[in-house]
Amino acid sequence: MALPKSKVGGSSKGEVDFEGINRARRGGGPAVNVDPGDYLLEVVSCERTKSQKGDPMFTWQFHVLDDEGDALPGILYHRTMLTPKSLPFLDQLLFALGIELPRSKVKIKSILAKIKAGMRCGATLETSEYNDKPRSEVSSGGFFPESEFTEEDADADSEGEDEEEKESDSDEEEEDDKEESNEDEDEEDEDI
Repeated sequence: MALPKSKVGGSSKGEVDFEGINRARRGGGPAVNVDPGDYLLEVVSCERTKSQKGDPMFTWQFHVLDDEGDALPGILYHRTMLTPKSLPFLDQLLFALGIELPRSKVKIKSILAKIKAGMRCGATLETSEYNDKPRSEVSSGGFFPESEFTEEDADADSEGEDEEEKESDSDEEEEDDKEESNEDEDEEDEDI
């Protein structure tokens, strides 16, 4: 069945003009690669997935924002494992986004319900390699509230300020650990 003819995007010809749109605003796509330093991030998406080992995790996509608040080309991919060892990293990220959770068991679905596209936080980024290509990733302990980000942070980092090498969060978050979407909607929600 064909879609009904209508005026789309201000054109009576059924045309849509994509000229001038910011393509960086889409989810997915190539990984972002920026100079190491502090940046503002904006949530594009967060999904509940599973690691190759079957461990539950959140798979995040962020836009890295420039000084004017516009998205830089590419996506910053990040994962937070939902294992006891890795929960402090998730807690830090949620706090940086302004999400406070009780110090008790929490349903995973209730956490996901609080995460919204467009939420912002700061993060310290470093460069790593994935499939022999450089890409940015969040340094260990690198998320902080947007209110703690200042223009001086961005200016100092863009001038090539020396950064200490930092270890990755854990071997559970290595880039070669492939993820699978958790498609089973009927699966019972878990406490973490």
